[in-house]
Amino acid sequence: MTTGTHGRTSGRTVLVEAGLVVLAVVDALIGLPYSSTGALVSALLAAAVLPLRRRLPWVCAVVVAVGLFWGYALLAAMVVVFSLAVVTGARRRIGVVAALSVFVGNLVATELPQDLDDWVSAVLYGLIFATAPWALGELVVTRRELSRRLAEIDERAAREALERERAVLAREMHDVVSHQVSLIAVQAGALQVTSTDDPTRSAARTIRELSVRTLDELRSMVEVLRTAGGCVREDAPQPGVRDLDGLTAGCGLAVRSSLQVPDDLPAPVQRAVFRAVQEGLTNVRKHAPGAQVAVVVAHDGERTRVEVRNGPATEPAQELPSARHGLLGLRERAALLDGQVDAAPTQDGGFALVVTIPDP
Repeated sequence: MTTGTHGRTSGRTVLVEAGLVVLAVVDALIGLPYSSTGALVSALLAAAVLPLRRRLPWVCAVVVAVGLFWGYALLAAMVVVFSLAVVTGARRRIGVVAALSVFVGNLVATELPQDLDDWVSAVLYGLIFATAPWALGELVVTRRELSRRLAEIDERAAREALERERAVLAREMHDVVSHQVSLIAVQAGALQVTSTDDPTRSAARTIRELSVRTLDELRSMVEVLRTAGGCVREDAPQPGVRDLDGLTAGCGLAVRSSLQVPDDLPAPVQRAVFRAVQEGLTNVRKHAPGAQVAVVVAHDGERTRVEVRNGPATEPAQELPSARHGLLGLRERAALLDGQVDAAPTQDGGFALVVTIPDP
């Protein structure tokens, strides 16, 4: 709730409470010609305690009951009955007691009927004054419960729709992406075996290793998508700082690395560090093939700094599909950890990606 909305709601509540007190005072003054000083004071006191009926419902009920039976506080009693119906449990027994109190109090506050018509009229009005506030309170409670259940139904429907979308996404990733990457791995393995050129065999081996690693991560992602939303699930193993050596060695680039980082960092920080290095190397492969790359990961006791720098490309860049979501996702991941991402071209024609993540 915004400050403006909260202010309007509070102002409206104050006006409602003040209006109820004023109406209850007017109702008490109506019986002034028939009331003693003590009866009038008790009725006015019943009107004055109405703003306390939500925080102290039983204290307020006792004070109003005194005003009802000794003075003339019918309106205050009706307001309290409504509040009891809204804020208390065990409604049936409390409702009977409250309704009987208002019914008897209304008969006491009026002159005893003289004939049958007057008796019927007195009983009818007494029943209305006694049951209408309680019925209105029950209506409010029922409406709140209905709203809560409708919200639960909407939330459940949204969750089920999300689970269906995850299942479809998992199926598509498995059927399409997994198939294509598997073909790449098979073809690269065949090229590695049949080729007689050492650079070609080395490149084929790198392609095959990257494809196999991609398949492993893809299977983990598919498993997460398929089981997300279940009652019990274990997260798939996530890469961390211990996997950085393998990442830099198997990326197919000329990488100079300095990885001075403890392996006991929190799991979210480790995942962010790994994904930062992975994103940096991926961008080098896509936009600066053949460039020299330097990867530095260091921890100074307060924060972890990841730096991926590359020089200018020495080979023509290939046109690869890209949604340009890599750096955006990296910034979002770092922001969740109160970190910062800086990415900009360097003066020598290269590029620098720097990610800083403070310790939790």
